Amino acid sequence: MEEQLEGLRARFGTLTGVERPAAADDFVLIDLSASVDGTPVEEAATTGFSYQVGQGGLIDGIDEAITGLSAGEEATFTSQLVAGDHAGDDAEITVKVTSVKERELPAADDEFAQLASEFDTLDELTADLRERLGRVRRMEQVTQARDKVLDALVDGTEVPLPESVVQAEVDSALHDAVHPFDHDHARFEEFLVAQGRTREQFDTDTKEAAEKSVRTRLVLDALADARRSRSTTRS
Repeated sequence: MEEQLEGLRARFGTLTGVERPAAADDFVLIDLSASVDGTPVEEAATTGFSYQVGQGGLIDGIDEAITGLSAGEEATFTSQLVAGDHAGDDAEITVKVTSVKERELPAADDEFAQLASEFDTLDELTADLRERLGRVRRMEQVTQARDKVLDALVDGTEVPLPESVVQAEVDSALHDAVHPFDHDHARFEEFLVAQGRTREQFDTDTKEAAEKSVRTRLVLDALADARRSRSTTRS
């Protein structure tokens, strides 16, 4: 419940500029540029990009490079590009911090409860959050139990798999995977190698996932047909 309350406070927080080096959870505006073997990579360059230090998902090493930089300072580090013509290549990344802001959270009190909800007191708000969290957890338990039953049913049911349907599923997954590489399979395979995987492993995993997806749909369709048939018989 504390996490939900902190998340709600964060939604109503304000960003304030600070004159100090960037630290974890700060919000920074950054300019990024990259080069491979001395050649600038235009698609990897951007300016005025807003980023929260520590959130991840941007470029490996970016948080370490930003931490400790003040507005107007820059750092250079080496990281691997994950998209574009140079996906999988090591690049020299330069990040420049143009501003540093910290988020100030409102005090957790009755005034905040009135601002953020329909409740008059913080106790009422936290009680509601606790009840909502309990409902979510109960739903998660129900969903997990249902998924386990479905997995057991699918694994224990022999279902002929239409090869054309499975192949269509595989083709769709492959299309989505190579699309960021402009459908250049060689570059895609280089990216896989950089991630510690082979094309053979990718193909095997993709086919297994496609077969399970198709098998699950067929089992669910069969269950739905059986339920409709029983309903028709009763009526």
